[in-house]
Amino acid sequence: MKKDLSDKEIVDLIHSDEKKMVDKAFYYLYSRDYQSIRKFINSNSGTDDCSQEVFQETLIIFFVKVQKGLYKLEGSVGGYLFSIARNLWLKELQKRRLSIFTSIDDGQDYFEEENILVSHKKLKKVLKLLGVSCKRILEDFYFLKQTIAELTEKHGLGSEAAMKNKKYRCLKGLIELVNKNKLERSDFSEND
Repeated sequence: MKKDLSDKEIVDLIHSDEKKMVDKAFYYLYSRDYQSIRKFINSNSGTDDCSQEVFQETLIIFFVKVQKGLYKLEGSVGGYLFSIARNLWLKELQKRRLSIFTSIDDGQDYFEEENILVSHKKLKKVLKLLGVSCKRILEDFYFLKQTIAELTEKHGLGSEAAMKNKKYRCLKGLIELVNKNKLERSDFSEND
């Protein structure tokens, strides 16, 4: 049966500089903390592979902070690891959100989400084709930088999950319209 390690014992093992001791700390942290991080990531658009990568990166960050003396035993190690993993995952989701590619039937990628949303006159014309509701949701989210919670309340949807789905469908519709009309990035330049 494994002995529970205190947070101080974990930090001491990592400070030891002995590979065997560091490994012991990491094995213990994996057995104790990985499942909660995996559950968080999997319930937020992730996979087990994503969870493993994030957890490994979390352990590396924790190791470096302990070795450099930057980690203070002010809170629990488990809570600290969870906050690192959470921040890493949220950054990854933000990166993914900014680089979604959508293909049309022939497989040609015309636009990334971020490039569609950087626009002026022609984009506004395409937005009008989406309909009032989608136009307002996308403008509020991308141009006015409103959060999903704010959008949920403003547009009267029952939950944030429903709003995320609606925003996704609106964005997908916008991308399809842009691709259907074979618009190019130059069509969205400021020179119009």
